[in-house]
Formats: sequence, C-alpha cells, structure tokens
Amino acid sequence: VGSAVVYGMQPYQFFESCREKYGDVFAFVMLGKVMTVYLGPKGHEFVLNAKLADVSAEAAYSHLTTPVFGKGVIYDCPNSRLMEQRKFAKTALTKEAFQRYVPRIQEEVL
Repeated sequence: VGSAVVYGMQPYQFFESCREKYGDVFAFVMLGKVMTVYLGPKGHEFVLNAKLADVSAEAAYSHLTTPVFGKGVIYDCPNSRLMEQRKFAKTALTKEAFQRYVPRIQEEVL
C-alpha cells in the first residue's frame, strides 16, 4: 500500500513532511503506483498550465477512481465523456448530497 494509509489519514501533514525532507518535487508509492508531487508556485504553474499533450489526468487518476466508480466512468473514459459525466457527478458529490447518502449507507451496512 506504500504511503496510502499515512496520506489518507493526514494528506496535508504528509505533503508538508515530504516537502521538508525532499523539497517541492518528490515522489511516493501509493497502492503500487508512483505518485509524483510538485508543490509551490512553480508546481502550481507547471500543473495548471501544462499542455494537454504533455499531461494526462486519466493516467494520473484512473487507478484511483476506477475501483470506486467502475470501468468507463469518470477518468476511465475518453475526455469528451468525462466532461459529460463531470456535470452530473458535480451535483452528486456535494456535501449536501453526501449527507443524504448517510441513511442509505447505514441501511446497507447495518
């Protein structure tokens, strides 16, 4: 699992600890995948202004989202389909929506 537990429990503290040890650019293993992080203003610029030919959100996130949402959904699909799905996922994943899901989850678990 690599650093998944530590990252999952305290992501900000995990990133800050790694930043202090390794600087703004570092990598760690999470669930068998190497995750590379680039923090700070230069990292922000690099990630948000990257050319689509150089980066892939699908490659970065599909191994995390596919087990949760299933194949062909969210990042496990072409970008055009992702844009359609993001519209309805945005409303389904709000704080208010999650609060409505709690009774259903309790019914299924209990």
